[in-house]
Amino acid sequence: MAQRGPQTEAGRLRCAQAKTVHGKETRAIRAERSRIAAHLEALESLGYAINLLSGPKTRGRKSKHYPQAQQQLLAEIDQLFHTPG
Repeated sequence: MAQRGPQTEAGRLRCAQAKTVHGKETRAIRAERSRIAAHLEALESLGYAINLLSGPKTRGRKSKHYPQAQQQLLAEIDQLFHTPG
């Protein structure tokens, strides 16, 4: 009989938590890389919006963390330039 993988919910959860793709790359490392990529995408979008950057934009889909990173970047910019007077 062929192996069918974990049969119980606990077994599936254990496998999902232990899952790695290559070597030391874990879900946490991939999530952190995604957050960093989102911040870079937000900076790139800002650069094009204020005509600081020109030429081709980075290809591919936006990170799922992009909206959060964009809001954070805009909040930081707002804080820098709108000091209480």
